Parts: sequence; C-alpha cells; structure tokens
Amino acid sequence: MQADQAHAAAKSGEIILVDIRTPQEWQQTGIGDGAIALDMRDADFVKSLVALRQKYEDKPIALICRTGNRSGYVVSTLTDQGFPGLVDVAEGMAGGPNGTGWINRGLPVYPGSPAEIQPRLDAVLGD
Repeated sequence: MQADQAHAAAKSGEIILVDIRTPQEWQQTGIGDGAIALDMRDADFVKSLVALRQKYEDKPIALICRTGNRSGYVVSTLTDQGFPGLVDVAEGMAGGPNGTGWINRGLPVYPGSPAEIQPRLDAVLGD
C-alpha cells in the first residue's frame, strides 16, 4: 500500500495504521495523520497488535516505518506465523526503493510527543 492510500484509508476508518518506528524517529519527523504509534522494540508490541486484531477483527492493520524495511519484515514474519490482515506501507515515512514516502508526498503529520501519542493510542486501543 502506498502512503497516500494508507492516509486516506486510515482517515476514513478502513484500516488501522500503525507507525512502528522508535520514539526518537517520531519526535524527529512526526507521525502520519491517522496513525497510532507503537514502538516495534517494545516488549508489548505484538501483544498490542493482537489487541488491535481482536478489537478490529475485520479491518486491515497497516504498518509503516521509515523506509519500508522494518514494516516489511514485521508483516512478513507475523504473516508467516499466522497473524491475519497485515498490510505493509512499503514506501515508509521517508521514502526509499519502494516509493516517495509519506513526508515527501506532503502528507500531514502530528507531533511525535508523548502528549500527542497517548490520547490517540487510548482512543484506538481503549475499551
């Protein structure tokens, strides 16, 4: 999925978009509008993805990272282990061999600060 498609689908509620980069990266560039932030290095990362899958059984979960390498790896690895409904936003936030990237396309971002991240996580993951 390309970044512009992911943005439109996340804003319309068709997908759950998850930025799997690190907090430092979120602070440097911001997080794509419509995405929630889950650090893939966090011990509860997969647990959080499972919670999303259980809460949103019929919605694809799209993963985005900086250039598509990490998101591609996570999608491939979890899909191989039977995790359903994952989509890779392969061009990532910064772009690379798979496309222009979210930022270079001029798509909107929000600040990658804890004060901005937590309410969005609570809205999507909360009961």
